[in-house]
Amino acid sequence: MNSPGQQAKRWCDNLIRPSLKGLMVGAADQSDEPIVTVLVREMIHSSAMRCHQPDLDAVQAWVREVLLSPYWLTLLLRESSGDAIGIALCQYITYEGDPSNRILKCKHFYVRKEHSEGLRSHSAMLVDAIVEAARRSPLVREVFIVTFGASDIFGVRQLLSRRGFRRIGTQHLGQPRRTAQSAQIRAVRQKGDLDDSALATLRDLGRAFYAETGRSFLGTARFDPEVMLDHSLGQPPKSSCTLIAIHDGRPVGFLTGMLASVALTTLIALQSSLLYVHPALRGGPVARQLLNAFVTAADDLGADSVLIGTSSSVNTDRVCRFLELRGFEHVGDVLSRPVLQYA
Repeated sequence: MNSPGQQAKRWCDNLIRPSLKGLMVGAADQSDEPIVTVLVREMIHSSAMRCHQPDLDAVQAWVREVLLSPYWLTLLLRESSGDAIGIALCQYITYEGDPSNRILKCKHFYVRKEHSEGLRSHSAMLVDAIVEAARRSPLVREVFIVTFGASDIFGVRQLLSRRGFRRIGTQHLGQPRRTAQSAQIRAVRQKGDLDDSALATLRDLGRAFYAETGRSFLGTARFDPEVMLDHSLGQPPKSSCTLIAIHDGRPVGFLTGMLASVALTTLIALQSSLLYVHPALRGGPVARQLLNAFVTAADDLGADSVLIGTSSSVNTDRVCRFLELRGFEHVGDVLSRPVLQYA
């Protein structure tokens, strides 16, 4: 039993053993709002998104919401003095719509750089704490770390690769502009816009997409094509976009997205959620036609930008080159590592 004034130890305190220099990692709570706000603002200022910084009130409101949410975990890297020098903002999300399988997704990661010596070991401690938090969290099967806006994307990628993460996706930002699009690209708003044959083909494409990602090897995770269709075709038409590529009368690819604010920036972007082209049609015009239609849709919806994000591990390097050749800026990666739960 705890003595008076002594707080019970939480599962998320002291996630890893303190370093020889006294560095430690633990979860932030509401009392840490001031330092979390400071670190988040520093992170934005040092990132590729510095030109789109929200004002202080917006950052404070976002931090407050995150610290109050049971779906977020905020980790602070502290020196022996107690001063916070690093932060990881992680969100628990369901995987493929299956609530029995969850992912711990680190969306924002930052370590102060005043002391360059030992920086990588500091960052490594924070990464190890993220993995340990996932291991202690029931039902979490995989850890994602998104390096969106990182000032040293390739350095972070190397650090994560050494700790067992593999690069499975990319994040690219571009400006919407009108370009000619093929008549083969069809905008779809609801299931009723498609006949039974097209819906059946889309279900098959969804299964092929899921199989190619390799996620079927995670065990009990399962894919339901109806969930995919409901998610893609059940969004408000004034804030979403579902595009289907038709070849010889049959769907051969799709690109879906929603209008949303880019976290911790002033940008409103049309953000992709699903992107897939049948293997037999890759290398041809289909992907380009889907992208052209997507940026046109972003313009029509009034978006400031287009954010193409992937996490499927399908031809990540090739997708990256494809987007950069079309004027999109590489602003981050998505890396993952399976979680081995404690028995």
